[in-house]
Amino acid sequence: GKDPTVKIEKLKQKLSVKADILYLGKSEDSVEKRMHQHIEFWNGKSIAAWGGRSIAQIKNFEDLEVWYLPCNNPKEMETALLREFEGQYKQLPLANWRH
Repeated sequence: GKDPTVKIEKLKQKLSVKADILYLGKSEDSVEKRMHQHIEFWNGKSIAAWGGRSIAQIKNFEDLEVWYLPCNNPKEMETALLREFEGQYKQLPLANWRH
């Protein structure tokens, strides 16, 4: 029942950083299952994929590339990658709002 739209002003502020990475996430499930959840969310279904809600507001988001890195501890890897990104760009990626 919540509106997943992110205000344009917030997106523009985060887009001021010119990074190729828009979102860093983790999944305890398969990558295919997690991507399917995001796609369903982007198509208006009520799915727990709020982390990618900003992605759906990007023109031609369907053309974005998805990369993944298999690892033994997804949460630890996500935290490390977010810290590294934040250290370099002084903010989180466009579609990440907290870690």
